[in-house]
Amino acid sequence: MGSIAGDYTINILFAGSHVPGSPFRSQISAPFDPTKVTCEGPGLEKGVVGQRSHFRVDCSRAGSAELSIGIASDAGAQAEVCVEDNGDGTYNIGYTALSPGPYSITVLYGGQPVPHFPAKVCVEPWRGRVSCGVFVGSVGCVW
Repeated sequence: MGSIAGDYTINILFAGSHVPGSPFRSQISAPFDPTKVTCEGPGLEKGVVGQRSHFRVDCSRAGSAELSIGIASDAGAQAEVCVEDNGDGTYNIGYTALSPGPYSITVLYGGQPVPHFPAKVCVEPWRGRVSCGVFVGSVGCVW
């Protein structure tokens, strides 16, 4: 079996003839190690209702896999999450919580939790002045 990621055809012969179902097809995925993923930034320490909080995830030493981020309050409210791929194995994560209280941040790499996650963060009430605005459409992350 190959050790390089890709699609492979496997021939299994018995007495010079293919066994039933042979050749078989198999896909080998690149190895990844979620223990090598690191996260840092102020959004892992606290958040403020309605304000974008940020943190950075570095997967550059972990191999290739899918990054999944989930942020939800203990009451079940989901934060709005934006993931920006920097193209170098790092990601900028932005989230906006819509209610105060404790939130859990889950970071999975290849479907597996990374070190120190899930993590808890306290989202504080917003204490600024009241204003309103109208937003039409979606243009991606607002940093």
